[in-house]
Amino acid sequence: MVSNRYGTGNGEGVMNSVADAMASHGLATYFTRGVQWFWIVGHWHSEYLSRFDWDRASMQRYIQKEAWRSRAHLKRLGAIRGDVMPEDENDPVFAAYNPEDIHIVKAGGNSGIYSEVIMNYYGVFATTVKI
Repeated sequence: MVSNRYGTGNGEGVMNSVADAMASHGLATYFTRGVQWFWIVGHWHSEYLSRFDWDRASMQRYIQKEAWRSRAHLKRLGAIRGDVMPEDENDPVFAAYNPEDIHIVKAGGNSGIYSEVIMNYYGVFATTVKI
């Protein structure tokens, strides 16, 4: 769950919280395998972001470039095999390969400043269907 009550700047605080939740996911071992994500944007976060004219594609691009850990960090956590090499310190491993791998859905009512981030596990293609 992402609870960002005090968004900063022009909506980037909320998106930085989402990116951090993605990059801190306990199953970071899947980051190198092309997983997809769902960001369920709560009502208040949606209202806040809309004040600054963020559209879906811009949010996807922003979050994708911010949601990463260094290869060295992930090796130290045991999420990636191998010894830490000096070049690993500057080698980013992104939680999502592409911005389009982050599916953004608005859901929920006027219940608070919450959103949810869900990783779609490796090997299962994420699909959405309009209902």
